[in-house]
Amino acid sequence: MIESQNSDGHTPLHCFSIVQHNCMRSNLVFLTLFSLIRNRNVSFVCLQDPPLFHGSPLRVPVFQCYVLNIFGFKKRVATYVNLSLAKDFNYLCFSPTVDVLRLVLSRNDGRPVLGGFDSFSLINNRQVDGVNTVKAADLFTDDFHPSLVVGDLNVHTLYTDPTRDMSSAEYWKGEQYYRVVGLRGFAIINEPGVYTRTPDNINDRPSVINYTLANPQLADIVKTWKTNIPHTGSNHTAIVTSITYAPYVTARPSPNWGKITWKVEGKPNALIEEEVKKPIGSTVDNEQAASFKWTRETEPESEVDDFDFNLFLLIHTIKKHVPMKRPCRWSKPWWTPELTQLRKDFTCATRKAKMDPTLTQDMKEKKKTYQSSVKRAKAAHWRTFLKNAKKNDVWTAHQFIKKGIGVMVPGGHGHVSASSLNESIMQHFFQPNPHPVALQPRHQQKITLRQIQCRCVLCVLSCVHCVLCILSCVLCVPCLLCVLTCLATPVQIPCVLSFLATPAHIPCHPGGAASFFVSGWEVAS
Repeated sequence: MIESQNSDGHTPLHCFSIVQHNCMRSNLVFLTLFSLIRNRNVSFVCLQDPPLFHGSPLRVPVFQCYVLNIFGFKKRVATYVNLSLAKDFNYLCFSPTVDVLRLVLSRNDGRPVLGGFDSFSLINNRQVDGVNTVKAADLFTDDFHPSLVVGDLNVHTLYTDPTRDMSSAEYWKGEQYYRVVGLRGFAIINEPGVYTRTPDNINDRPSVINYTLANPQLADIVKTWKTNIPHTGSNHTAIVTSITYAPYVTARPSPNWGKITWKVEGKPNALIEEEVKKPIGSTVDNEQAASFKWTRETEPESEVDDFDFNLFLLIHTIKKHVPMKRPCRWSKPWWTPELTQLRKDFTCATRKAKMDPTLTQDMKEKKKTYQSSVKRAKAAHWRTFLKNAKKNDVWTAHQFIKKGIGVMVPGGHGHVSASSLNESIMQHFFQPNPHPVALQPRHQQKITLRQIQCRCVLCVLSCVHCVLCILSCVLCVPCLLCVLTCLATPVQIPCVLSFLATPAHIPCHPGGAASFFVSGWEVAS
């Protein structure tokens, strides 16, 4: 799963990934991190401030935990190793100083581990400024095998955080620390400007204090450095470093037989013709040159050997006049010298157009010519490849022309606009009901302007009524608006008469005017 096995049974560590994170002693952060990386091919997990249970880090399925056991010191670092590596590899765990865990990986059979080296070092570190600061000289050692240092160094530098406004103390501390790191040959793998710690307090600024550093034996094979793991609940960002040892093997220089100059100005090449005449039996400098072997009738068994000798002699005779092709990782089989010249013209026109905007049109024309020539060269090379294809080349051509799986969009493909795509998706998820239920149309009553005006007048009267009721209760007098409201309704006449029969000098009480107002208002409304 993590290793690729060779034909000889050797299982080198070609590709692996390392996750580093500060858990802040939180069980929730710890569980969230391993839940997020369970579907990833992770080989090592380096944790700073892991959660502890009875003084030891928590256990995780499929991983084996390595931690320091130093009496009197709290465990601040822990390294989890995937159990799939336990089959062919063994580990040496030790600490050069407090809060530094050094894990040395090697094979059981003594074969190379990574890029021809017998071992690989993974150093996990956690520094607490003012409490425990690990010196750079103790952390970064001169190793002759690949070494990777990960952890929370709690040091600031302008290389990883160029927009940070540092104080002079922060600046000189970071400069002195990474000066020692540079002298030891280690390089910072962090991407400049990517923060690794985002504080919970909005008044604090983000920073870069989590680092990944590699020595020269490992820096060239670090493939990616990413912070693409979702948020785990910690104010530190989880970092994933991928290391791939797959050296690019360039083809050796070989004769380019297709570019032999057979004719010069319509005539056979005199140099090649002169070289071909030599094997026939002519003399050069009064010495007999190597010549073709003619099979004798008395020795028919030497016919095959004579043919091989003659072919070998002919090939090496003509090979002197064949140009050599020296491919590299950027070589293109369809590239031609004409494209080289067109590319030079295009880049030259681009530089001139930047200095003189009036030459932009000329630059666009040369760009169009260069791009069209590239397309024609690719098409011509493809036709030549198909014309001269051999038995095994058929499958290579099939890999080029086969169609990949398109985007799985519900409702099909080939939509010309966003509105048609939206309609297709709606029809896919919300299909019409084959047995619709007939619904009665709902008749909505229209409101006229007269009704709106009447409602507004009633709202105003209600507000005035509330004010009058409060004044009537304070002054112990009947509310005039309540009397008028009751008189407007014939049903309320007996109530009004009973109210009028009550002496005016009787003070307002819950059974008096207030109760009449409430009962009268409820009936009226």
